[in-house]
Amino acid sequence: MYLQISIPCPFHTLPLGTEDLIATWLRCERAEHRALPVFEYPHRHPARALEIIVRIAEEPGAEDHLAGLADPLLLLISRWGMDTIDSIEAAAATSARFRLCLGMVDPNPAQPIPQALWNRLTQAANLPLGPPDDSSVRLFSGIPGLAQAISAEIPGPSPTPPDTDLELGLVAKDWVTYQETRWASWEVDRIARHEPADQAIGLLCSLAEAGDSSARGTIGAGPLENLLVYRGHELIAQVEDVARRSSAFREALSGVWRRGMNDTLWRRICISRGTDAT
Repeated sequence: MYLQISIPCPFHTLPLGTEDLIATWLRCERAEHRALPVFEYPHRHPARALEIIVRIAEEPGAEDHLAGLADPLLLLISRWGMDTIDSIEAAAATSARFRLCLGMVDPNPAQPIPQALWNRLTQAANLPLGPPDDSSVRLFSGIPGLAQAISAEIPGPSPTPPDTDLELGLVAKDWVTYQETRWASWEVDRIARHEPADQAIGLLCSLAEAGDSSARGTIGAGPLENLLVYRGHELIAQVEDVARRSSAFREALSGVWRRGMNDTLWRRICISRGTDAT
């Protein structure tokens, strides 16, 4: 079943439900700017990172997403455990949600934690927590550099944590929104990689037309780039056609990186977006 979508696009028939997918994807894209740094704060801001994790755990709706919050908590514990364990114990004693989140921390050989610290975490969570099993340890030890790659900090300037209660509340709300809507990001990428050309390119054009410059950059660096990397040779003519008719789509194309595309395909992409192919 198809519908006429109201968002301008050279392709005017897309599957029923596309408008909801577009709206949800845009909500996710807006929320991720505050949500994703939550996974970076534990690298350099342990005290503030713990406060943010506790605040998010208490946010309405977060109860369904505590397992995802356990990932930055594990990073915090592995890097700063003995410096933060007193605060972790105090938070677990006063926040049932945080205590549940602590109980979801999975041992990871890439983020080793001393047994003495596991013992205190077990008491704080009121659940048995412990080191990774021997098979996991052997797996990581058998692949040089794997543990370091998994736990490495993302290059670039460290994001600055929120420093007011208002900003902290916005981070918590956006983190929950991101968790609730991130399925739309996966679905858009799936459509870009696997669905017919009219549906895939039409959806990406519709997203570009509906979003702002930030959203177009995300489209270009994400699903549009994936479409061109995996299907560029078969779809480049349609991409060129849409780019001629949509300035928003051309802007999204500007966010695409080359990622191993051959000279011919890359040249046609650059011509379509109006940039130099060098």
